[in-house]
Formats: sequence, C-alpha cells, structure tokens
Amino acid sequence: GLLTDDEGRVRALWGSYAEQVEREEREWCAGLPAHVFAPWVDRLVAQHSPGITAPPLPVRVLDAELEAVLLSKAAQLGLPADWVSLLDDLDPERRQVLRVRSTVAASHAAQVLISGDMILAVSGQPVTSFIDVESLIAMAGTAAATEQQQQQQQQHPEQAQQQQGASMPEAAAANQQ
Repeated sequence: GLLTDDEGRVRALWGSYAEQVEREEREWCAGLPAHVFAPWVDRLVAQHSPGITAPPLPVRVLDAELEAVLLSKAAQLGLPADWVSLLDDLDPERRQVLRVRSTVAASHAAQVLISGDMILAVSGQPVTSFIDVESLIAMAGTAAATEQQQQQQQQHPEQAQQQQGASMPEAAAANQQ
C-alpha cells in the first residue's frame, strides 16, 4: 500500500517482507521511503513519454544485508571509543552503526565482509545510516562509470571524435538558422 502525507503525496510504500532465519520463516511489515524508489518511477515515466528516450536507471546492490545497532551495543561488541565518539558526533539523533547481518553467497561482498562486521566508512567517509551507504555507493558508481568512459576515449580517440563529429553538423545547422 501507499503511505501519504496530508497533501496526498506519496511518502512511502508499505509492504510485507519475509526472511528465513535458521529454517524459521519470519515476516514483518515496513515502509520503503519514497526517496528510495522515486528515481525509478521518474525514469519509468520518462521512458513512456512520447518523444523522450531515457537510458535505464542503473541498479546498484551491495550484496549484503545491514542492520542498525545502537552505539552503546556496538561499544559492548568491541567498537573502539574513538569511533563511538566520532559516529555519535556525526549523527547524534540516531546514535547507531551499521553491522553486516548477512551476505549473498559467492558474491564479492561475501569475500570481503562477514556477519557481524561493522560498516564504519565507505570510501573514507564515515557512515551511520543506510542512505549514507546508498549515496556513497551511487557516487562511487557514477565516478567509476565516468572514469571508464574517459579511459575508453583515451584508448580510442578516433571513435570519440566520430561520435562528436556526428552531432556537430546538427549544431552547425542550428547555428545557421
């Protein structure tokens, strides 16, 4: 279902979720915030609008399930006091750290993370929430795609010039009118 505000704007999707834990099926209900799915909805609308073409929105996954743990509990689990202080200063409202609950088998995440690991930073930036991790992964993905595109242009400059040249007559024609 939909969760809306007083003006009728969609704020979240309400859904039922399930997981298996030690051969036991667990179910719960929770909301998925609109900022998580809004980019996909916008892209779908754009793709179905006449005369507009939009590339598919990339889907980035961590291949790990994270859970929020209170900083007090994290300290009991061995999180150093300097990290507790840093994360508390960074986000005094939540006062939490993210911990790895599980990883997808045979994934890169399974090779570098184990259940119980605490995610303290991504690309050198301290994180305290799921949105922090999502944002930094998205930025890293965008940066990696840009870097890959630049490397391809350096390796094959003639193709880049041909692609640029293909659009130049259209620009010249537009300038002459």
